[in-house]
Amino acid sequence: MSTKQDAENSAMVVARKYRLLSPISIKNGTFDKDGAKKLIHDNKIVPREFVEQRNSFDNNELYVIDKKATELYLKQREEQILINQEKAKKDKLSVSDLVDAIKGTNNPKK
Repeated sequence: MSTKQDAENSAMVVARKYRLLSPISIKNGTFDKDGAKKLIHDNKIVPREFVEQRNSFDNNELYVIDKKATELYLKQREEQILINQEKAKKDKLSVSDLVDAIKGTNNPKK
């Protein structure tokens, strides 16, 4: 699966939060999602389910998912996971494994 497909289906996304400024009905508290809006938070990492749930209401909030930023976030996250796995692998080495490595013996104990 490519990073683009991962970004479209990921549990976490990068989104911008807007306040909607064009009311449809002030009495009902509904706002036009295509009308004027003001940026509140830029590039916030949030669960996709949260974004979809909040956008299902006609209140004065709108989250817009940034697909490119989400792709970059997922790529950086995968790289960090690999780095952390390598670090954990090194942390599990025993002193005898280090001595063997210095001597040139390639039989790490498991």
